[in-house]
Amino acid sequence: SHDGVGIAGYTSGDVRVWDTRTWDYVAPFLESESEEEDPGMQPYVSFVRINSSLAVAAYEDGILNIWDLRTGRFPIFRFEHDARIQALALSQEKPIVATASAFDVVMLYPNEEGHWHVASEFEVQKLVDYLEIVPNTGRYPVAIATAGDLVYLLKADDSARTLHYVYGQPATCLDVSASQVAFGVKSLGWVYEGNKILVYSLEAERCLSKLGNALGDFTCVN
Repeated sequence: SHDGVGIAGYTSGDVRVWDTRTWDYVAPFLESESEEEDPGMQPYVSFVRINSSLAVAAYEDGILNIWDLRTGRFPIFRFEHDARIQALALSQEKPIVATASAFDVVMLYPNEEGHWHVASEFEVQKLVDYLEIVPNTGRYPVAIATAGDLVYLLKADDSARTLHYVYGQPATCLDVSASQVAFGVKSLGWVYEGNKILVYSLEAERCLSKLGNALGDFTCVN
């Protein structure tokens, strides 16, 4: 949800937007292709994201649709991955979308003429579990992706860089701010230290603090 507006994706393939700020609001369907298509005949919706101007949906067959909420119910951009989309991120303040499919992470945003395109593409070594776009990064967008025991720093003008890696200790959750990233780490192996939350500086690209010492996994962080 964003600012009182929620987005929902269904196993029928439908995507609807709900405005909780008005009591008599009828939630419209966001069309995937054309109005002739039968509703409910598409692949499952895997992920949905929304900000003040955009709605985004990823489907089980690797299709991604982006809608401009100000211009109507039909997608302004459609992108197709060869495999299932495993993670989806949308910037809260800018028109930037990131997706992960197989061993690829793609960043999509409009060019100077306003046409959406693949602006950056990164290759990672494992399947991505979590993906977030860093806010307020200036000209070049930045994303963070976790893939098993690897945490990647993805800058649009650079190749994928490893921010954190400890063999056999997978990341279990992720969140980002403008200057820091926090993620849970599952402690396994011969030296069991307990599960932790690690906080990294994005500018220095180093660990600032280790929090917690839990028996169970950290499943979410904010």
